[in-house]
Amino acid sequence: MRKFELDELIEKIQGNINKFNGNSKYKNTYFLKFANGETIKICFPPSSVPHLLGVNTTYLEATGLYSEEGVFELLNKMCADKNNLYEYIKNGIINEKLLFSDHVEKKNSAFAENLKINIFDMMFACPYDSSRSYTTGEENYKFDYVLVTKSPYDDKSIFMLGLVANIDKVDKSKRYVPMSNQYFESMEDAEEKFRSVFRNQELTIPVKLQCSGTGIDSRFVLYGEKKFEKAREAQEVADMCSATLDVSEDYRYILTQKHDAMRSGGFINKDFSNVIQQHIKEGKIITPQSFKLQSFEGVNEYLRDIINAHNDFISHNSTVAINDDPSVPTYTSLKKKVEELKNAKEELLLANEKLISANETLIQENKDLEEKVSDNEVTINEAIKVLTKTK
Repeated sequence: MRKFELDELIEKIQGNINKFNGNSKYKNTYFLKFANGETIKICFPPSSVPHLLGVNTTYLEATGLYSEEGVFELLNKMCADKNNLYEYIKNGIINEKLLFSDHVEKKNSAFAENLKINIFDMMFACPYDSSRSYTTGEENYKFDYVLVTKSPYDDKSIFMLGLVANIDKVDKSKRYVPMSNQYFESMEDAEEKFRSVFRNQELTIPVKLQCSGTGIDSRFVLYGEKKFEKAREAQEVADMCSATLDVSEDYRYILTQKHDAMRSGGFINKDFSNVIQQHIKEGKIITPQSFKLQSFEGVNEYLRDIINAHNDFISHNSTVAINDDPSVPTYTSLKKKVEELKNAKEELLLANEKLISANETLIQENKDLEEKVSDNEVTINEAIKVLTKTK
C-alpha cells in the first residue's frame, strides 16, 4: 500500500469516526418489533465501530505497538498516528492484509447508511440460527440477527447489518450490537450472499420501532398496504433462498385487535377467528365454504379485509413461486375483475333487452306506417275514380 492510498483510507475511516462521535442517534436505544412476535433491543457502543469499518483492532493490539486499552481508543490512535502506521506497514512490522478487511472501502462507504434503523426502508430481518447452516453445509456466521435494508435514494443498493447478542452492562438486559457491515449494489449483487446466509433460515418483517434517548421517545409503526408489500418482498427473498417467512404473530395480533370491531357492522361468528388462524397456519385460501357459507356477502367488513389480505398473500406468492412472475394478479384483483365482468354482463343483457324492445317498437311503428300508406293509396285511388267520372 502506497502512502497516498493509506492516507485516503485513513481519511475515510476518520470521517466515519467523526460522524459517529457527532451524531446523537448512535447514543439512542432502539426497540424493534417483528411480525414473528420478537422484540429486540439495539445499541451502538463505540466498541463495535472498528469492526464495522473493516479494521482488525485485535490484530493491531496484538502487535504490542500501542498502549490504548479500548478498541475504539485504539482505532482513534491508529488514525492520528497514520505516518508511523505507514512506516510499520512499509517495513513489514504490520501486515496490512491482516489489519484491513478486503472490503474495507465498501464498509466505510456503507457505514452511515447501514446504521440507520428505519422500518420503512428495511426489507426484512432474520433471527439467525447457526444450527440450520450446519445441516446444509453452508458457511456458518457468528451473528444472531440480520437486518437487510434497501436504499431510499436509488431503490437498488442493499445494506446488510449483522447483530450479535450480549448483556447490557447498565441494566443487565439482553441487547444486540452491530458486528457486520455489508453493502451490495443491487439485488443481483446480493443474491449469492443471501443464498449462503439465509438458506433454511426464518425471515420476518419489522412492524414497530421505538427509539429512546436523551429527550427522545419516538415510535414508528408499519400499517396496512405497506406491511403487505414488505411481506410480499420478503417472501420473494425467502423463495429465492429456500427460507421461510414468519409473520404469524402479527396475523394473530390483527385478529385479536379487530375481534370487538368485527362484531359490529356485519355478520360474525365467534368461531371465524379460529378458522382464519387455521388457514393462515396451513397457508390455504379462505373461501365462504370454509365458514359453511355460500358467499361473503353480509360478513363484517373488517373480517373481509383480513380474509382478502390473506388470500392475496397466499395466491399471489404461490403463483409467483411457480411462474416467477411478480405481475401475476392477486386474489382480490381477480375477484374484483369477476365482479366487474358480472356487472358488465348484466348491463349488456339489460341494454340488449332495451334494444329488442326498441326494435319491436320500430317494427310495430313500421307496420302502422305501412297500413297508413295502404289506406292512403286506397283513398287516393277512390278519389281519382270519382274525379274521372265527374269529368
